[in-house]
Amino acid sequence: MRFYTGGTVEVPGPEGPPVERHVYATERELLEQLEACVRAWVEEAEVPPEEIALLTAHSRERSALWKLSSIGGVALTDDPWEPRKILRCSVHRFKGLERLVVGLCELDGASERALYVGLSRPSVLLC
Repeated sequence: MRFYTGGTVEVPGPEGPPVERHVYATERELLEQLEACVRAWVEEAEVPPEEIALLTAHSRERSALWKLSSIGGVALTDDPWEPRKILRCSVHRFKGLERLVVGLCELDGASERALYVGLSRPSVLLC
């Protein structure tokens, strides 16, 4: 709520799953955790890859996401409408879009505005 201004919103329907929170100290730990999460979402929860977005508050040059072509056995894409691939994107570029599942990472130094956008993009699960 600290990132939101406006009236209280009552959402109809069941309570969703809790936000998953992971802490990492190195780029390698981040990528290992993302790999595990993506595998769980795709293989166990059967989320279609095109319903997953991995968002970063870092620029393309500073982000570990753009060093990868795939994760968890699924190809990554920069095109939000490409089927059967997971979208990797900056929080800034993803404004106005949503996915069932959002993995939000590399938040060090993120502005409150970027945090609000990133935190409000998933419709089912935020990690």
